[in-house]
Amino acid sequence: MANSDYRFVKSVYGTDIGLGGPTGDEYVTGSADIDLFPDVQPSEASAGVTHYRCFYVRYAGSAEATNCKIWFPVVNVDVGTIEVGTGDMNTEAPHITAPGTTPPPGVAFSNITNFPDRDNGLEVGSGSSSSMTSGDYRAIWLKRTIPAGSAGDPSEQYRITFGGESTS
Repeated sequence: MANSDYRFVKSVYGTDIGLGGPTGDEYVTGSADIDLFPDVQPSEASAGVTHYRCFYVRYAGSAEATNCKIWFPVVNVDVGTIEVGTGDMNTEAPHITAPGTTPPPGVAFSNITNFPDRDNGLEVGSGSSSSMTSGDYRAIWLKRTIPAGSAGDPSEQYRITFGGESTS
């Protein structure tokens, strides 16, 4: 199964990118750095702030894939936390208004450090085999919490990986 079978797609609602709504047409490819979250402003770091952002995982392979997961093999977050939650399979994520500080309805979040590798990844397929067929997609929500009194850290980063196993 080729890496190109698994795609990250931005959510786009009007001019809002990453705040839910339909899947966009722009695939994130390779190891591109994507700034989903805005920079933390000094006033936000002082008071504390939580932002939410959405993107989609889409399966484009020709054969069914099972054991479809996302995981976070690189986590370098020293200030605050990053959590992940999922929407329903093949369902458009609800749109949240800018600046994205209101949580999306019905999404439960877990710290991304709970999903460090494929064996311990977050299942994004459907059913007991966590399967996806060509064209299937799922909204992925990230929650970034910066506690009050924090200092910004521009070197913070994390990597998201998406994969599954071919049934053919």
